[in-house]
Amino acid sequence: MNSSPVLMQVENAINIEYLTERLKEKSPVLVSFQNSTCEICQIRARKLTIILSTLNEGIFKDLILLKVDTANSHFDHYNSDLHISTHPTIIIFKEQKEMFRFNTIQNFEYLVQQQL
Repeated sequence: MNSSPVLMQVENAINIEYLTERLKEKSPVLVSFQNSTCEICQIRARKLTIILSTLNEGIFKDLILLKVDTANSHFDHYNSDLHISTHPTIIIFKEQKEMFRFNTIQNFEYLVQQQL
């Protein structure tokens, strides 16, 4: 694993239209569904940021990170369509297609170790 710092695009998805547009990117897009009212989710979100800060190769090259706050009512229907039932849920998309889905940080860490 390359330990040099990575300048990754990190964005907050403010509405469904913005999220939908970003998923059309050719670069892989990691969408982290989290709930801002959940303290454990906030801790997990920080851990995810730490894990991602070291990645810049393999399936993670040029990765865009979008954070979606499921407490935001703009995403209620979208959460249902994507079957978001736990927090955090992490989905990696490539050109609008779901490539990987994780419901725990531990599963995501395992993928990272397997891919690098």
